[in-house]
Amino acid sequence: MATLSFGVLAQEAKPKVAVTDLAYEQQVKDYINVVDSNNNTNVNSHNGNTIGNYSDNSNSKYNKVEGTYTYIEQRELHKFVGDIKGDLRKTGLVDLIQGRPYSGDPELENINDIIARIEKGDFKGADYVLFGRISDIQFNNNVMNIQHTNTYSKSLSLNVVAEFSLINASTYEIKAAFTAMGEAKDLKLVNSLDKQVTLNRAKLVSSVSQALGKDVTNQVVEQLTGQTPAEEYNPPVRHNVPADIAPTVIRRP
Repeated sequence: MATLSFGVLAQEAKPKVAVTDLAYEQQVKDYINVVDSNNNTNVNSHNGNTIGNYSDNSNSKYNKVEGTYTYIEQRELHKFVGDIKGDLRKTGLVDLIQGRPYSGDPELENINDIIARIEKGDFKGADYVLFGRISDIQFNNNVMNIQHTNTYSKSLSLNVVAEFSLINASTYEIKAAFTAMGEAKDLKLVNSLDKQVTLNRAKLVSSVSQALGKDVTNQVVEQLTGQTPAEEYNPPVRHNVPADIAPTVIRRP
């Protein structure tokens, strides 16, 4: 198994890392309205020249059940991991492999039980698994009037907060753990004479994905190398080319 080594001239094979899609849980409420109605009727009649008989047996049932059913829905968000993978690859620290996505059936597996998913072979070939879970995601719409004008501002913002753990796929040791965030805002000034203005949700998602990818990569590098993002981490050189020699001035005798 490849080990995470970050020496400047590290010659070991780069570790293989699987990046999961972001696990997401939300509370879902479903309205239930069930009506059960049964009506059984038995009628007997006999009519002769001199005798007439009639009987009526009725049995009616009416049941109604109404209420709200609440449950937790588990799923994976696929929108925000592309930039995480891309930025991790650019560091030169790791090789990336594709894991198996979550089945979507909570009765078969718990999306948060990453150990069970590793043991089941969802990340076969990975030395490490970067598991991410959404802790908060919010779209916010705001409209504000600008005083003494016929103009107002219309904004749409998106904030995503996620928790991450980098887990050794053999020993289950947590090599890094952190919270990362991505946020973006689209703002437009609208005149009362303007037609309907649509804010760009797709651009927001893309911007948040890029911000989240940078934050995740910076924190992985910081925790595993000790270098802070402000130091502009440079990937290690993985060849035997000698280091550059400082320039010298050659003077004629």
